[in-house]
Amino acid sequence: MNHWQRELVASAIFVITYVLISGRQLKILPLNRPAAALLGAVLMIATGVITPERAYRAINYDTLVLLLGMMLISA
Repeated sequence: MNHWQRELVASAIFVITYVLISGRQLKILPLNRPAAALLGAVLMIATGVITPERAYRAINYDTLVLLLGMMLISA
């Protein structure tokens, strides 16, 4: 897949993910935000837009720990 095809596929996946996330607000689709985001990420990897290794390296663990700590404090 060349660069332009990857950009086109990535843009289409972004639009699909955005519609799924906003579709819940409009009561069109029953999919929640985390599930829609996960579906978008899986589609990016499955279509070859991004490699699993690159996706794994893109995870910011400091942010995840911060969010976990905030959830534990507020619970």
